[in-house]
Amino acid sequence: MRLLGVAARLAVVKGFRREVVYGRQEIAEMVGVKLGTVHSWSQRGVSFPFPAPDLTVSGLPAWYASTVEEWALLAGRELAR
Repeated sequence: MRLLGVAARLAVVKGFRREVVYGRQEIAEMVGVKLGTVHSWSQRGVSFPFPAPDLTVSGLPAWYASTVEEWALLAGRELAR
């Protein structure tokens, strides 16, 4: 589902700072896992529990880049850029 892929390239205002937003598909690509794996993480809270979504885009969960980066660091996951 690439619908959120467009939203991932948009910057949103978070306070006074612009920040990129990612959906499950983008997170899966960044971490190098399947989309279903990220879906499971977000549903079950496994893998150093996966953070709750920061917002919703078109009814789908989305995370700020800083949230994903912090989770990856704490979970020992490398992010592909």
